[in-house]
Amino acid sequence: AAATAVALPAIGSASTEPVSGGSLRILMVNDDGWDGGGLLVLRQALLDAGHDVVVFAPADDQSGNSGRITLGEPVEITQHEPGVFSVGGSPADSVEAGMSLAFAGELPDLVVSGPNPGANIADATIHSGTIGAAMTAVNEGVPAIAVSTNGDPTVDGVTNPFVVDLVAALGEHAAGEPLLPDRLGLNVNIPSVAAGG
Repeated sequence: AAATAVALPAIGSASTEPVSGGSLRILMVNDDGWDGGGLLVLRQALLDAGHDVVVFAPADDQSGNSGRITLGEPVEITQHEPGVFSVGGSPADSVEAGMSLAFAGELPDLVVSGPNPGANIADATIHSGTIGAAMTAVNEGVPAIAVSTNGDPTVDGVTNPFVVDLVAALGEHAAGEPLLPDRLGLNVNIPSVAAGG
């Protein structure tokens, strides 16, 4: 498939500093497809918290693809709405495309991969596209969080507030420095709990 040209200058900040006090440039990805797994709901929660959030996620379900990348052929990128793009490839392809295009050539402050419905623990991490996407970012020196949940992230009332609070805590702790130590990512698994539980 031929690559689709898209105009990107209006979707992100060209600054090398966070957008404004406490705001971060966040690239979001998943392995369930750009419109699946609660990705857009979490994006909205992070936007509401004041962050600049751009989605580059697979065009379709790419679960279990670990860190697979596409070599020797173009991938198609489609814009669905401002700041939301699908990539005709793997989660790792999506991260690479987003890190190159989303913020006018500047790397994001953070990559959030997920939320993935279902835990990514033990042996499952080897095959997880959610983990593979986060590790692709970490390998490029960008802090990343892989988020998985045993609940339904679109309705559980727990996953999205937890991630928003975690991102805020990382930003406060970093105090203008990188959010996580170099080459470190977080694998966050949220159990199935009721809101307020």
